[in-house]
Amino acid sequence: NLVVQDEQSNLYNRGDGFVGFEQRHHRWKQLTPIWTIGDGAGEIPYLKTVNTELDDIKVVNYVQANRLNGATQSATDLTSVNNHFYRSYPSSLTFKTLNDTDVASIIQGIVWRFKNPQERLDNADFYPAATSGTTVWAFTVGADIGHRIKYNRRPVGAPAKSLDLWIESVQFSITFDEQTIDWTMSIQASPGLPGNSTTGLTAQQFILTAARSTLKNSTIVGATSFT
Repeated sequence: NLVVQDEQSNLYNRGDGFVGFEQRHHRWKQLTPIWTIGDGAGEIPYLKTVNTELDDIKVVNYVQANRLNGATQSATDLTSVNNHFYRSYPSSLTFKTLNDTDVASIIQGIVWRFKNPQERLDNADFYPAATSGTTVWAFTVGADIGHRIKYNRRPVGAPAKSLDLWIESVQFSITFDEQTIDWTMSIQASPGLPGNSTTGLTAQQFILTAARSTLKNSTIVGATSFT
């Protein structure tokens, strides 16, 4: 979808059957987690089947793109290339922007976001029927794609782990018979953007935002706003 590509936004199928669309600011404006899952007091408990992944499969350090009738733009991070070899964006990119500078800004943001390996939550399972209290049930019925979460784990004899993540997938497995109902929830989550823990947009995120801010028409001298 060209709108999703140009906006660097997200499009997905919602659980209620409708199509969900997140504009580019939706996740960046979530400065604090909506949910905290973990093994500590007051946190939403998960089952033992929790898997995180930290590898270079998602690394992108070289991107080429253009716009219609525009010059090809390139963005590279040489430090990442030295560490992980060249990792190109997996598909060709053609944007519907007004100038080549916008294209360059967008692909610089892509490289900035994906130049280093980032730990992600490959799978976490929850079993609300076996958990006392209402917090896990609220999470089970309320968690959605695009929600920011905090994942905490404190293994015995090993350093504690804490990750800022965005939910990318929510799945349910529900089975029942005449006497019992068995309900399990599973999620997957991607890494939160670098620098977006407490202070909002970083300088590079502002580059991504400004890439679509070119005015099509001239402004009036003295104007302080536009619509």
